[in-house]
Amino acid sequence: MTGFQPRLPCPLHDIIDDGTHLTYDQVWDALKVTDEDPANPADVVMIYSGASTATRSSRATR
Repeated sequence: MTGFQPRLPCPLHDIIDDGTHLTYDQVWDALKVTDEDPANPADVVMIYSGASTATRSSRATR
């Protein structure tokens, strides 16, 4: 595959280059909603471990 040029990067860049940039705090606020533990709304479900963690202690680890 000498000289192979993938065609995805340019179209992908065109799609995402006008995206919104979020601060860490904005992302964390969103994750408290999107990753909320249905069994305990005061917690979030950690994506890799699946553990339910209090939102305060999760944020403190940043």
